[in-house]
Amino acid sequence: YAPILPKHIYEGTDIINNPHNWDNPIGTGPFILDEWVRGSYIKLARNPDYWQKDKPYLDEVIFSIIPDESTRLLAFENKELDYIAWDLPLEELERLNNTEGINVVDCSAFGSQHQILFNLQNEYLSNKDVRHAIAYALDKELINELVTEGFYTVATGPVPYSSWAYNPNVNKYEYNKTLSEALLDEAGYPKDSEGNRFDLEVIVGPTGQGSGIKEAEIMRSMLEEVGINLDIRIYDEATTANIVNIEHTFDMYIIAGLSTAPDPNMISGYLHSSRIFLENPIPGLWNLMVYNNSRIDELFDTGLSETDFETRKEIYWELQEIIVDDLPCIWLIAESGPHFYWEDYVGVPAGPYGGARERLDDVWWTGGVDVSRELILEAISDAEQEIAAAAEEDYDVSAATAKLDEAKAAYEAYEYIDAQTFITEAIELLTPPPARTPIELYAAAVAVLIAVAVFVWYKRK
Repeated sequence: YAPILPKHIYEGTDIINNPHNWDNPIGTGPFILDEWVRGSYIKLARNPDYWQKDKPYLDEVIFSIIPDESTRLLAFENKELDYIAWDLPLEELERLNNTEGINVVDCSAFGSQHQILFNLQNEYLSNKDVRHAIAYALDKELINELVTEGFYTVATGPVPYSSWAYNPNVNKYEYNKTLSEALLDEAGYPKDSEGNRFDLEVIVGPTGQGSGIKEAEIMRSMLEEVGINLDIRIYDEATTANIVNIEHTFDMYIIAGLSTAPDPNMISGYLHSSRIFLENPIPGLWNLMVYNNSRIDELFDTGLSETDFETRKEIYWELQEIIVDDLPCIWLIAESGPHFYWEDYVGVPAGPYGGARERLDDVWWTGGVDVSRELILEAISDAEQEIAAAAEEDYDVSAATAKLDEAKAAYEAYEYIDAQTFITEAIELLTPPPARTPIELYAAAVAVLIAVAVFVWYKRK
């Protein structure tokens, strides 16, 4: 990301703590901050100075903050919300997808995947054969079916299938219990008299405590079949961060929603050796596996600086083949990223981060008023002609003309809704000439009779 900051706002200030970051943000987007009620909603208003003329089409956008997923879903189905995304109950996805009046947009380019991270400092997991054996012991197709009812897709590597850099030729580690047990035997971990080889522990991260718990339970059952006993641990966010990030004492860690898009080099954030922070651990995502491969580092660095598209693709294809073979983690499920919205909205984007994070300048509501620049200009022209015709019939057009001037000013300022309102008011302000009194009507009739009499007398003469 390379944001452009307004110099007159940030120069000479603490950029991180500048109050404009929150209370009065400055930007060039289609909407501007109108109101922010912490913990409730954020209201954005149309930016009249947006760099793309005639856009955005919406007058305002309101982001409602509803932490509970059930309450959020109910609000959407009651049409209290027009658009819903993120953290939807997996069991509801198929039903929403088949509900009349609801459209779905696929934001899979976001690259969100469910992953099992291995701590490569673990006695067993430091052995690549053991990691391969675990991968072959997991029936990922079945896990995906049981956890998401097949709504998502099985993941195959660090780069999601939706990426231009995705390599479809990497080892898929298709379920093979026989091969898994053979690898464990070769690694020096035969079964004992009770059929056990060794014990491992898996922590389910806070972002995966819906689907992640189900994945861990299925995983435990599958690993038991090859002699690996798995203990599932579930902690709160603070405890998890301390064990995984700071103390680094975990064996395996299930994390859901790990994004690797839009550029494939983003995966370097958790796979490049420079992201190993054992000496000075930090919160958040780093190379938690302690994966270190000099060739991978070289490919990441080269891919970051390379500008030729095809060359970059070749770099990331090689990178994926090596990483998937080293297997510092297992890529389990690739989210398809479905976002839902009501069908009376058009132009909802399917960007890499989903509609809610896109500009939304192309979105318009079919129940609204069409106020494009062309239509407003045409309406102004029609109003001018109507006012001119009224003037010829002795209408008082002064107020109407003044109001139409306001409409023209609003048009020039790209305030089309105001312009349309002023045009309507201008026509309503046309004042017909005052009606004649009975005496005036009598005098007019007498004048007509006299004119007729004079005409007849003249003809006879």
